[in-house]
Amino acid sequence: MSSIISYKCSNPGCSLNVSLRVNFPVWRDDAPMELMKVPIVSNNEQYVTGYKSQTVCWACHKIVDVSEETNLCPDCGTGEKLLAEGVPCLKCNIGNVVVDDNGLMVSF
Repeated sequence: MSSIISYKCSNPGCSLNVSLRVNFPVWRDDAPMELMKVPIVSNNEQYVTGYKSQTVCWACHKIVDVSEETNLCPDCGTGEKLLAEGVPCLKCNIGNVVVDDNGLMVSF
């Protein structure tokens, strides 16, 4: 299921706050525009070639797309410093990354 999830730092003094796409479809080049929408159902699933999500790469300081096959930053190649729930916050080095229950959490 495609979603937009907001993350924040558990440290109240840290300003980390980011919303990322999760499991969004990658469409074939010949997919009709009217079928390129979520949720994926029987009439449009044949046009999906895979899924990708966004993450934050702390190594190169960018929001990047990662595919379901690999969990590596496509820009710098690292897989060790990617934002995920529960990892230590590299912005403040005090808190942990958590899902922001007050922020955007939309599922399609």
